[in-house]
Amino acid sequence: MFRLVNPHENNIAALMYVNPEKNKAIVFNYLVNNRFNLTATERPVVLNELNPNKKYSVKEINLFPGITSTIDSYKIYSGNFLMKA
Repeated sequence: MFRLVNPHENNIAALMYVNPEKNKAIVFNYLVNNRFNLTATERPVVLNELNPNKKYSVKEINLFPGITSTIDSYKIYSGNFLMKA
């Protein structure tokens, strides 16, 4: 488990779990401050501990009913890109 964003210093918390082979990971983002109209952090959440040479697809799950993700789940990204973008 890796803490990507510290909830004590930001309005969100982000945690990432990576399997030992570094070919699968899951990220959890939480809004920890209930301020009016607060929806995102000022900076993107940068992933950690992926294999920079492996290829990954990204899929957003647990969306509200009727909402579609803006992430193209068919696109493939390198671990290097995901850890720097």
